[in-house]
Amino acid sequence: MHFPSLRPLKITNSHGFAEVPIEVEEEDQEPNFDIPQSREEKPAAYPNGPICIYESGVFLYFEPTAEQALNYDVIFNVASEVKNPFATTAHPTASVANPALKAPEYIHIPWEHNTDIVPDLYRLVQVIDDRVQQGKRVLVHCQCGVSRSASLIVAYGLYKNPGISVQEAYDAVKKRSRWIGPNMNLIMQLQEFRNGLLR
Repeated sequence: MHFPSLRPLKITNSHGFAEVPIEVEEEDQEPNFDIPQSREEKPAAYPNGPICIYESGVFLYFEPTAEQALNYDVIFNVASEVKNPFATTAHPTASVANPALKAPEYIHIPWEHNTDIVPDLYRLVQVIDDRVQQGKRVLVHCQCGVSRSASLIVAYGLYKNPGISVQEAYDAVKKRSRWIGPNMNLIMQLQEFRNGLLR
């Protein structure tokens, strides 16, 4: 199965997507979903930091530093190999620059690149939505911000807008973060998740 190249999107906020950042440029070639896009090293991606995908306050990024993570109320880490940045600092609940800052809620879901994520998705998108309803800023990340975290971000779009297809949800996220590229296994699991939402 091969998704077609990106279609131009009408930017409307009826689905809750954030405005497309000006610095986003179209890629010269479309990604090959038959090859896992995640790599062991971080890509040369996200040069301006986390990207707001949903205007309600849901951001996508790769492995953040403790200082970066302090800008959010809730952190979702969906990479088994990435550790909690606050567990390794001398002051796990405070920033050296601002000791009044409290560490965010930290949710670690130890997904591997080949994990069956479908059983976790419904619960996770509900937790994200609960935190968003409380007005909290949410950061979703994995090691590279390419595959696992992008899959959760797309799943959240499907949860909020069950009438859209996986392709439409993917395109909308890709328009905001050109670095995403879930592997074909994850794309198929997102389709399974959407089918479950429609039931």
